[in-house]
Amino acid sequence: MEGSVLDLFSGIGGFTIACHEAGLKTNQFVEIDPFCQQVLKKNWPDIPIHDDISTFNDGAKNYNIIVGGFPCQDISIAGTGEGLKGERSGLWKEYLRLINRYRPQYVVIENVKRLLSLGLEEILSDLTQIGYDAEWETIPAALVGLPQARERVWIVAYPSGFRRERLLSSEDISEARQRWKGRKENLQSFFDFATVGTDRYPKPIVCGIHDRPSDWAHRLKCCGNAVAPDVAFIIMNKIKKELYGR
Repeated sequence: MEGSVLDLFSGIGGFTIACHEAGLKTNQFVEIDPFCQQVLKKNWPDIPIHDDISTFNDGAKNYNIIVGGFPCQDISIAGTGEGLKGERSGLWKEYLRLINRYRPQYVVIENVKRLLSLGLEEILSDLTQIGYDAEWETIPAALVGLPQARERVWIVAYPSGFRRERLLSSEDISEARQRWKGRKENLQSFFDFATVGTDRYPKPIVCGIHDRPSDWAHRLKCCGNAVAPDVAFIIMNKIKKELYGR
């Protein structure tokens, strides 16, 4: 494993799954939800978890990559419509604070498609003010074989002048589409990942009826909010190659 990754708004670790698949090492989680914390502790017991982004300030470490999908509740169609002025989505400012604090070589940000019209301009302006350039793509989870559109905006930022061309080209996206073409993701496998113990989602005893585990609602919520690891992998793998040449 190479690199030093700070995983913000970690959820159940979708970004870190992608980072580890690409050979990048996550050194720190920041996650406030107690159930998500239990999932992270089970799957990555050696990675520390801080519970509040607004109080996180690890002066002893440096991170060359920061990743995270900040809350979308005030941006999404089903949300408040307040955008980055909302209490939840306004946590973007804490994300920005940590980018400015650690000055990483790469930042990867994920959010819902509506960010394009409700917040993207402000985010780009904020990044510019602290000396970062950015590019963005709308990449659907269907690209990697998931049986849902799940369109998300992915922003990749880096210090101004650090790059002279885009990190992700249309060729990269086309290559990814061909790589995953025809692949059918087993949604149950990711659902099973979101456990706090060894229990797995049981098969129905009676046809059409599942004897659901007690934490089923938590798992469903966490998976619904999670970053799609296979999409994140496209970006993290390219960053790994850019930083380390392999």
